[in-house]
Amino acid sequence: MRFHVKYSPQVGAVLLFVSGLIKLINECHDFYELEKGIQELTQKACNQIFATKFLPGRNGNILI
Repeated sequence: MRFHVKYSPQVGAVLLFVSGLIKLINECHDFYELEKGIQELTQKACNQIFATKFLPGRNGNILI
């Protein structure tokens, strides 16, 4: 049996970061690759958080 769980954007970003970090640690051959991968992963997680946190409201205001 499979359940569909909807995470908040912040939880989703953390899960994205952690799973990506584990993959990077297992696949990177040197610290330069690891550093570059972590930088890209951090950017993706931040984009996910901020894309969902700052959405226009019904009246044009920004919701935080």
